[in-house]
Amino acid sequence: RDISVTIPPLIEGSVDFFGVKLTYIKLLALVIAIGVIVALEIFIKKTRLGREINATSQSYESAMMVGIDVERIFLITLLLSSIL
Repeated sequence: RDISVTIPPLIEGSVDFFGVKLTYIKLLALVIAIGVIVALEIFIKKTRLGREINATSQSYESAMMVGIDVERIFLITLLLSSIL
């Protein structure tokens, strides 16, 4: 016996943008993606951990010399990339 369930879309409709039809769900995905990019940029530029990630990416040997735990940074970077 086949039981199928239909889930109605949460967001319906579309907008015409310079002749291209964009659905609201695609626009929402675009806004969320831009928000994540901006948040990641702020995180990298403004936090200590972000600066440590940046320093490690440029030269892990120099980062070790100034006291950055490079192994921890590698693990955190791997975790962040897995989440994103």
